[in-house]
Amino acid sequence: MYKRQRDYLASLVTDQFERVPDNVLRLVAHGEIVSSANFSGDNHHVEYFLDAPTGWTSDPCQVFFGCTHSCKTKELRRVETAHYSQPFNYQLYYDMTKAKKEEFISPHGWPRVYVHVLSKNFYGKTSSEGYGYMDFPVNPGQHQIKVNCWRPVGPGGYGTIVADMRRMFLGYGPQLDDITYLGPSGGQEKKKVSRYFMRTESTGSVLININIIHQCNDFKSTTETAFPSKRRLQLSAQKARMLAKNDVTTTVIDAYRQARRRMQQAREKSPMKALLSTQETTTIDKKNE
Repeated sequence: MYKRQRDYLASLVTDQFERVPDNVLRLVAHGEIVSSANFSGDNHHVEYFLDAPTGWTSDPCQVFFGCTHSCKTKELRRVETAHYSQPFNYQLYYDMTKAKKEEFISPHGWPRVYVHVLSKNFYGKTSSEGYGYMDFPVNPGQHQIKVNCWRPVGPGGYGTIVADMRRMFLGYGPQLDDITYLGPSGGQEKKKVSRYFMRTESTGSVLININIIHQCNDFKSTTETAFPSKRRLQLSAQKARMLAKNDVTTTVIDAYRQARRRMQQAREKSPMKALLSTQETTTIDKKNE
């Protein structure tokens, strides 16, 4: 009986893991859209899809978009929350030999998940509640990310009132034609987008749990030829983390150092320091006499 169970498990696992080609990074993401909170309306659902920048490839049968079920909100800790527990998984490949170094280390060079929250009101009209996006974490492991959302509003004044009435009674309001408009401009795609005249308002947030796995032959290789590739990937990931998080700690330290440098320069130029240095020189001369 135990031998039969062992053979069955061995047939499921096989003798060795699936290998990837050399100099190729395999990224596996298993995630879950947990809930949404602080959105207006009721009967919420979330539409999501994956946007992979240039250089990333996937299987032809990979599905990049999906939708959760509709859920009524429930007050949880004084916050209106809708729970989904919608799973998703993606498997992508990145060829490190064909990509430029500055493109790979850029935060915009990693895949990104866009979310769009919608609701159905009392009149049965579907309205847009908010847009948001999440960059894939560059560190493998388990992550919990809170995606803050916003939505476009009317031009202001009477136009905003008309837009809100249309949104309530007709289900028609300001929306984005291209959801990738949310993402940062520039980066690997070399696009410049102006959002200067766009009026928006903050809405709610979407909670996402995601598990990231990185697989690359350079990670386990101990040869000298493969070490630079592994080291380069580690340094690229580290720099991407710093750029993605804007490195607030480094910014504060640099500001402190600059303020300290200016203070030292001001003290050196102050007349009080010159007077003290003159008095110290006079005292030393008297002692020598």
